[in-house]
Amino acid sequence: MLFGKKILILDNNILVYLSELCQNCIYQVIPRLFLTYSHIFIPKTIYDEFLAVSKSRKKRERILNEIFERYQHFLLCPVNVSKNELSLINIDPGEADAYMQIKKLDASDQYRFENIVFLTNDAKAIKIFENSGIDIYKYSDLVDEFREIGIILPSFK
Repeated sequence: MLFGKKILILDNNILVYLSELCQNCIYQVIPRLFLTYSHIFIPKTIYDEFLAVSKSRKKRERILNEIFERYQHFLLCPVNVSKNELSLINIDPGEADAYMQIKKLDASDQYRFENIVFLTNDAKAIKIFENSGIDIYKYSDLVDEFREIGIILPSFK
């Protein structure tokens, strides 16, 4: 069984923003997110999308491996989602994976969390998740919150 207060699921665009567009921001953001969230998950499809860029693969792989090693509660999502399930939702496969992970985690007896939140900057995903009653943490809100503590993240408004 896996228990926690709140979990955060990261979208691929967030991983890209924090690892490539802002030098070393991921190393500042992840530990601070653990002040609010007991676990941070990456869906397998999002993990694969993040590593799919061949010119950045080695750097991205090194960054993720460092984060996985540093933080025992930074994990791949523990629930399996089939390709058939991913095709049921009309959004990017990574975001569909996150959606199904959240629905399955929420319905499971094996996992217990107070809240599951998806961190993204994708407008279509935000609308679908919010319409389904899933909590969203918008990247723009993350940028604003971190600016208040003196950490400047790349902004895309």
